[in-house]
Amino acid sequence: MAQSVQTKYLTCKISKIKWQPVRSHLEEQPNIFVTGGYDELSRNPIAVWLVPNEAQSYESKDEAFDLEPQMLSSADLTGGVTDLTFMNETSILSSSSNGDINILHFNEDYQKLDLKHTYSKVHYYAGKVGCPCTSVCFNEDSSIIASAGEDGCINAIKNAGTQNAVTRIAVDNVTINGISFVDQSTVGTINLVGHLNLYDIRSCNKSSSKKFAVTGNLMSLLCMDQHPSQPHIVCAGGSDGQLFVWDLRSDGAPIAIHKGHSANMLDVKFHPQMPNNLFTCSQDGTLWHWQSCESPNSFHLDNYFKEFAGNNISNISSWLLDGEKSSRKIVSNLLPDNMFPINTLDVSHNRLICGLDSEQLYLFSNLAVR
Repeated sequence: MAQSVQTKYLTCKISKIKWQPVRSHLEEQPNIFVTGGYDELSRNPIAVWLVPNEAQSYESKDEAFDLEPQMLSSADLTGGVTDLTFMNETSILSSSSNGDINILHFNEDYQKLDLKHTYSKVHYYAGKVGCPCTSVCFNEDSSIIASAGEDGCINAIKNAGTQNAVTRIAVDNVTINGISFVDQSTVGTINLVGHLNLYDIRSCNKSSSKKFAVTGNLMSLLCMDQHPSQPHIVCAGGSDGQLFVWDLRSDGAPIAIHKGHSANMLDVKFHPQMPNNLFTCSQDGTLWHWQSCESPNSFHLDNYFKEFAGNNISNISSWLLDGEKSSRKIVSNLLPDNMFPINTLDVSHNRLICGLDSEQLYLFSNLAVR
């Protein structure tokens, strides 16, 4: 089937968007997603949406209208939504611009979204003045929530959803823009001055276990993602629009740098089932689909790669090849006529969603991935 695109007009700007985890390998595509809003003065919505399946759409004469995402429920929270993630199929974790971390529960039977727990102002400046919690993540194996903020601190919350004390670790002197678990006990952070740092979340020691930096001009790292099947590969998008790729087995500078957008790269996402596909969006209004169409050959590999690959060059991901060596990466703009900043995206199976500053979201179905 041909790729299709649908537009949904909303009543607020979209800052974050996430697909609900697909429940089993038998499901071919996701159909529930959650959005977070911002730019309202005091309260902003988190909303749960349904994309009707084909059987539901055929029940209506107006198929185009029926395939539009339909809001199931929403909850207004204090502050703008800065990050969103699913903890499981029904629990949603969010962070806000006033320093809060929220846990919400979605009851699918009653199609109701409720706020279950709030960790209030866990990020703050001197004098307990609240500051934005910029990013939040959850590790299901350890049941630990980790957050990062403009205060340069990481918070670790064990036994998520309980009243357990928050462990606060001052790890940086600048704003931390993103945080993500790279394994069960280690988080990666990106910051305002172009550093990717790794920390052991189990300790209160602020010394990073590993530090990586972008060489050259001072610039911010704004978004990050980890390769779903090769966890040593982490990519990040910069304020200059470029895509930086690190191999966590090495030290120092990025292994590969790919020329990207003409303005801030605001989100990046590997396709979770087909990681030869990567998607990025930007303040310049572009939504890029990157396709890696080659496997490295011995001509491309220097001694660094051969040290890890041995005699099996298929072990080396082509994402680690610098732009000049990886000429067979295909990049296409999925929204060539858009001029508004695209703040967020998510992809799963053959569907992609993205949220814009223009109070719109786009849904791509039958996405061309391979």
